[in-house]
Formats: sequence, C-alpha cells, structure tokens
Amino acid sequence: MAGIIRMLSTTVEANGSGAATTVSNGENVYISNKTGNAIITVVSSKYGTTSLHMHADHDLIIQKEKADTIYSNSANTHFTKIAHTRG
Repeated sequence: MAGIIRMLSTTVEANGSGAATTVSNGENVYISNKTGNAIITVVSSKYGTTSLHMHADHDLIIQKEKADTIYSNSANTHFTKIAHTRG
C-alpha cells in the first residue's frame, strides 16, 4: 500500500559533502535513487554523522531535524521536502 505525500519544495541534488543541503529545512525528506547504488549521509549537530546504503531504483522517506544536512555520493539521487500524510 502506497502512502500519500505532499511535495513542499522542488527536487534538489546534493552530490558530495560540499553540496550538502537542508532540503529547504525539511523534516520529512523523500529520497529517490534512480541508477546505481548510493550512500546517503545525514549530518546532524544533535546525532552526529549517519549514513545508509541505498540500492538503485529505490525510494524512501526519512525524518531529520530542520538544520540537519543531507547528501549522496551519487548525482542520481534526488531529495524533496515533503509533508508525510499517514494513510
């Protein structure tokens, strides 16, 4: 069963730590990885740096603090600020 989301910003790419983004201060972020595997990294002043592996052709939603930054090691990964509606 698919969830319902509402997009709150345009999609951004953040390839590499120098391009890290808050995704418009998003707390819920939709991540789409279209080709190749990717490492998604979140940098938080509260929790430190955390990473996860994401396979090609996968999507996921994460929750983060507004000021946390996020980036990928792949230009094929896209980030969108969303409002997550449980449904």
